[in-house]
Amino acid sequence: MSSQIGKTLKVSVFGESHGKGIGAVIDGFPAGEAIDMEELLQFMARRRPGRDKTSTARKEDDLPEILSGIKDGVTAGRRSRQ
Repeated sequence: MSSQIGKTLKVSVFGESHGKGIGAVIDGFPAGEAIDMEELLQFMARRRPGRDKTSTARKEDDLPEILSGIKDGVTAGRRSRQ
């Protein structure tokens, strides 16, 4: 499954519920953008199990692992041509 955002950003997701993992590939993200992992973890904590009665009952941890495209906390995407 994928989505196009604007003219340059494409997000594709993969994996299945209760599998080893799910993931996303983001194409077209610009280079040089700082990624704050603490902020990302706080954002993801909003859906953590047991937070309220609308939360999921699942037991999996939500710990993101970025496998490619970030070096020293900064995106390594395509540099724009000017």
